[in-house]
Amino acid sequence: MSTLKYKKVKDNSAFQRELSKGISEYFSTNQISRKSNKAIRLKVLLFFLIFIVLYCTPYFFQLPAFIFLFIQILVGIFMILTALNVGHDAMHNAFSENNSLNYFLGLIFNLSGSNSYVWKLMHDIHHRYPNIHGYDNDISHQNIVRMSPHEKQYWFHKYQHIYVFFAALTTSLDYLFYKDFSNFYAKKIGNLEMPKHKFREHVILFLSKIIHFIIFLVLPILFFNENIWLILLGWLLLHFSGGFILFFIFTPAHLVNEVDFYNPEGKKNMETSWAEQQLLTTCNYGNTWMMNFFFGGLNYQIEHHLFPGICHIHYPKLSNIVKATANKYNLPYTEYKSYGETLQMNLQFLYKMGH
Repeated sequence: MSTLKYKKVKDNSAFQRELSKGISEYFSTNQISRKSNKAIRLKVLLFFLIFIVLYCTPYFFQLPAFIFLFIQILVGIFMILTALNVGHDAMHNAFSENNSLNYFLGLIFNLSGSNSYVWKLMHDIHHRYPNIHGYDNDISHQNIVRMSPHEKQYWFHKYQHIYVFFAALTTSLDYLFYKDFSNFYAKKIGNLEMPKHKFREHVILFLSKIIHFIIFLVLPILFFNENIWLILLGWLLLHFSGGFILFFIFTPAHLVNEVDFYNPEGKKNMETSWAEQQLLTTCNYGNTWMMNFFFGGLNYQIEHHLFPGICHIHYPKLSNIVKATANKYNLPYTEYKSYGETLQMNLQFLYKMGH
């Protein structure tokens, strides 16, 4: 599947060796697991409870239209936040030592209409080749938004820093109706050959879509005491809010002027090691307790890219080790203190890509 190779760690990446040693010493010294802890499990229960209460409220109460629609917006937000706080760690086998439990929790992504198998496949490729043209599918947005200096530029991209907010609303619907199928049945994405999928994954792909429609459309139409058009509007708002949150959690971590983009141009060997590539192409943002709590550690994107198998609860402490080691080896450690600043940098980057 891979045609692009990084420099071998044993030959030239003292940085990666020292960083791995420092992270291992942190966990052994503090005698804690790399996976989830009690705090994370309580957060999981809290997010599930909030989501279930929001989803079930219209079954039991006759609500004014504006309150009903507002609740659907919140359902979409917590649908995505639950997937990112639980399913994302689980699909990296970072939630539990039990991989069967990780697989089960990863299926939470299917609830949002996305397919966890396809998402994991593409997301793992993104982790392997961040910001590398022809390999990282996350920086290729069907030409709607130009996310890389190596992507083809069209006349309408000069306005993308404005219409990106509207494009972001469709992120969840894109996975539901198009992106999952396109990636699943593609024989080749960029420079990478796609693997053959087991029969059960074909079944789960379609079944997960059907279940999503049953839960969020069929049952509400049957049992909500609301006008069918109001329910359909609520379903759209659910996806708009969830898609918007999803887009603007992920994209600022790799789409700012301070990070690098690469075009191998047919080369089979990179000039960096894998760990160095993560630092060159990734940034952290809004690294506060609250951001980490709601964003599932994705604001600590550097730590997540370097150690995807470690639960996000540990990222704030690990960031000190990563930053110190990067500074020692004169490697960049790009971070923004506030999310607002990061969003501004993100929009400046999109403006630059359109002009």
